[in-house]
Amino acid sequence: MLTQYIPAMIMFSITAIFVSLFCIPVTAFPKKNKLINFYWIGFWVFLVIIASIAGAMNTLLILGYNSELAATAILAGANAAFISFVVFAWFRLSAKAFVHGVSKGLKRFRA
Repeated sequence: MLTQYIPAMIMFSITAIFVSLFCIPVTAFPKKNKLINFYWIGFWVFLVIIASIAGAMNTLLILGYNSELAATAILAGANAAFISFVVFAWFRLSAKAFVHGVSKGLKRFRA
């Protein structure tokens, strides 16, 4: 009876290990700028969410539960949110850098 749960325990353990490893960069390499730190943490949190959903889906499939349809829909939503977050962050940080560069250049020309 226990043999049917061993593969699921292994899959759950692998998922927990990888999700824990995704938390290391957030704590080990904090950024000094608050805006950059926000996007740095958000990037890794989204990766944790995606890895957790994928691991949970596969663990439930190993146990014989038909969770593929719901988990795939949730995973697709998480992936879309992750892509939107990264694109928005890139535009916002690029705009912030551009505005900073222009204001610094204008200060040089005025002085």
